[in-house]
Amino acid sequence: VSLIDNYHSMLTTSDDDKREVAEILESLKFINEDYYKVLLQKFFYGMTNREIGEKNGYSGEAARKKVKKALQVCREIVYSNVG
Repeated sequence: VSLIDNYHSMLTTSDDDKREVAEILESLKFINEDYYKVLLQKFFYGMTNREIGEKNGYSGEAARKKVKKALQVCREIVYSNVG
């Protein structure tokens, strides 16, 4: 989960960890396309919440909430695959 929470850690992670993150994001894509999109914008393109909101037609605060919810869903995916 820390890989998703901290984009900078992705720069030094192993290929296996990067594959795991990609699999989590792919799972998220099937659950909610909007969450998938905001996480890509936030953590892979380095966009701010304000930039994400402007790009998608909503406020920066709405973007912040979507990113937060998307991370929560990712955590649920990770934890459901652990047990």
